[in-house]
Amino acid sequence: MTATLFIGDRVVVRYRLAPGAPADWRDAAGATLSDVTGVVVDPGDPLVLDAAAIPAALITSVRLLPYRAVRNNEIRDVALRAVESARRVRRATRRRHGQREPPPRASVALAALRGRAATVAARGWRVKESEIQDAVRLALGTIRGTAVWRNNCGTAEHWTGTGVQRVRYGLAPGSADLVGLVDGRFFALEIKAPGGRVAPEQEQWLALVRRNGGFAAVVRSADEARACVERCRAGASQ
Repeated sequence: MTATLFIGDRVVVRYRLAPGAPADWRDAAGATLSDVTGVVVDPGDPLVLDAAAIPAALITSVRLLPYRAVRNNEIRDVALRAVESARRVRRATRRRHGQREPPPRASVALAALRGRAATVAARGWRVKESEIQDAVRLALGTIRGTAVWRNNCGTAEHWTGTGVQRVRYGLAPGSADLVGLVDGRFFALEIKAPGGRVAPEQEQWLALVRRNGGFAAVVRSADEARACVERCRAGASQ
């Protein structure tokens, strides 16, 4: 196989009929060669198409077909198959070398959060806002009826054919670091390190939440965040 292939290429592959090769779709008696048309999912060995997988040693020729307009779901499906194919290869390699499967990403993230929370407890007042936020998220994640999400705010630049397009993300300027629900009620926490000051736009956003029936407060530790959950359930606004 001499052609350089890429994921998503449409090809016609001719191959020898031998053990390990796909069956001849024509089911012709005495046939030694067959062909298959499909989209490349993995250009390695074996060559994986959306219709079949063919060992490279059995391929006699590959013809690249003209590109055509495709739907987004077709592109997505090919990409997902490529990712799954790569995962199968990695799993097989680990098994072959006697390596253990890595833990799920969620477990890794939770372990990282716990490690940073331990750092917060060890340092006392010398902590960063991001470390306090990790500790708060970990603490509130164990309280039934409570769900909080990180609210990143800022501006991103996207390069287009006509120049730079700036897109603002996040709820709003000044919105809280953590937003979520406590028993169905809107809940917002602005995280500050000891000695950290709340900006005027942050004060305005927190006051807006309170005026509209939600709970909004500034916290500087995981214990303060737990107390906020109890006050929110009791009907307080901050």
